[in-house]
Amino acid sequence: MKISLPASVYLFDYYKLFLQLCVAAAIGFVIYSALFGLTW
Repeated sequence: MKISLPASVYLFDYYKLFLQLCVAAAIGFVIYSALFGLTW
């Protein structure tokens, strides 16, 4: 069953995915730097 969706829906989906990746990368970087800050 295939439903045709407007391009804006796909763009919004990719935008949400991109935001989630950015947030995950930022949190990972904070934890990473915090751990390395403790080891110094």
